[in-house]
Amino acid sequence: MSATVPNRGTSNATALMSRGAALLVPVLAELRETEGGQALDQVAYAVWLKALLVHGARWGEAGDAYQALFRTPANCNKLAEYLTRLLGFGRVDLNAVRECTKARVTALAGGTLAAEAGAEHRFPLPPSLSGKRGWRRLVVTLAWMTPIHPLNHRWRRAHLWFASPQSKLSVGSKKHLERRGADWQAVQRGTVQHEVFEGGKAAAFVDGDEVVVHVSCREDAKVLSGAVPYALAVTLEVDTAIGIDIYTEVRERVLSKVRVVAGGGG
Repeated sequence: MSATVPNRGTSNATALMSRGAALLVPVLAELRETEGGQALDQVAYAVWLKALLVHGARWGEAGDAYQALFRTPANCNKLAEYLTRLLGFGRVDLNAVRECTKARVTALAGGTLAAEAGAEHRFPLPPSLSGKRGWRRLVVTLAWMTPIHPLNHRWRRAHLWFASPQSKLSVGSKKHLERRGADWQAVQRGTVQHEVFEGGKAAAFVDGDEVVVHVSCREDAKVLSGAVPYALAVTLEVDTAIGIDIYTEVRERVLSKVRVVAGGGG
């Protein structure tokens, strides 16, 4: 006799995410051996894995269903915050971070930041996407390891964050891409900030334009001494019907910058 028993809880989630992290370690090891892969050495694998596990999380159909079911004129400004308490960052899709496709490309960056410091990271846009209509998604995930202050209710000695990415895709006030998923304020309360932007409007840009993500660090619970390691993952995904190999276009532009830096050029 056999039976299936539904079960849930943090112990189950820990086991699943631990397995997910184990599956991602070979991916990082493979990237380490590619051109420019030595940059991964700036940050411990634990920080990269933390970022990548969350990077594949989406609310998906569950988020759409709950918002359609519970949205009212009275709660529309707070519904995302309420649902974040229920759904968190959403269900993790490891395939979204284990490999790229012609229609999906992921770039990684990382380093260390001290209090009141910042770093700017640039993600090249695929020029063939300019002027094209169709669904596209931009995902940005920032993870860090912070010293803690156990006697302070703020507990984090370091708070890292990024503002809305700046680009010709119009993530900001023009709303060509709109926030999806977890509430934008709630995602800054821990040690991972994960934001998803989606849209379908055409945007005009030229070869050389980029998505700019500025990462900042401030002292939260006193006192922060030394630098804090962080990892950043940025993914651009488009509808396959658009018919553009964005992976190759972005990869070529990233590698050209890696070669310039390695060669000591300007």
